[in-house]
Amino acid sequence: EGYLETGPSLSRPNDFTVVKGAARRSEEFELTDAPYAFQLREVTRCVQAGLHESPAMPLAHTLATMRLFDEVRRQVGVTYPNDGA
Repeated sequence: EGYLETGPSLSRPNDFTVVKGAARRSEEFELTDAPYAFQLREVTRCVQAGLHESPAMPLAHTLATMRLFDEVRRQVGVTYPNDGA
């Protein structure tokens, strides 16, 4: 039915566009936190609670996401100097 486009920074997007057919609606927002601040807050919370992983983002979900990113990189031919190290 449609898809989302984000700005050039995957790790810190401050805009997105909703695309449905020929219709496009863009939204832009101000980022108030430092990059990765919400991840750092969650790590701190988990460590203080004695947890080994976050219920909000379990290790299995993290690994599945990384496998997806690796497959996308493979399909579009993106490589990094450390690949295969």
